Amino acid sequence: MRFAYCALGGLFYEPSSSVAVTPAIDKYGGTRLMNIYKRILLVIDLGEHSDEVVARAAYLAKALKAHVDLLHVLEHVLGDYSADVVPPESMDKLDIVKDRARDQMTGLVEQFELTDFDLLIETGTTRDQILRVAEERQSDVIVVGAHERHGLAVIRGSVAERVVDGAHCDVIAVHMAS
Repeated sequence: MRFAYCALGGLFYEPSSSVAVTPAIDKYGGTRLMNIYKRILLVIDLGEHSDEVVARAAYLAKALKAHVDLLHVLEHVLGDYSADVVPPESMDKLDIVKDRARDQMTGLVEQFELTDFDLLIETGTTRDQILRVAEERQSDVIVVGAHERHGLAVIRGSVAERVVDGAHCDVIAVHMAS
């Protein structure tokens, strides 16, 4: 789905895109996107397809004049780790990784010309941090990328699915190319 203006409900939708929207329904059964999406929690993993997710959220934010909280979560794990996964005992490395993530996030903000935003970098379990931040920041909608799943991820479910299950607000899952 892509976003396009619909005068009846203020819903942005084009069937040719791959964005799944779960809109809130008001007591009369109509969508309220134009009125309720004033604070968007945009979650990115800073992977090669993050710009796809940011592009969709930036379009939505500009169309709705909404504030964007741009969130990147660094998960703690034991053993081997990549540049974006940090063991708890390495605080110096954590600061370096956070600085690098902040630089990448700033680049995305500039690329998509976001003007009303906050950059947030959290550590912990991705799903838990997304839900905590969404609650604390009183997000109206969470925009998250949805990757194709392989191996154990098929059993565990995607971050997007786990966020949908626990979110207090609407969730937009942007299908990202593999």
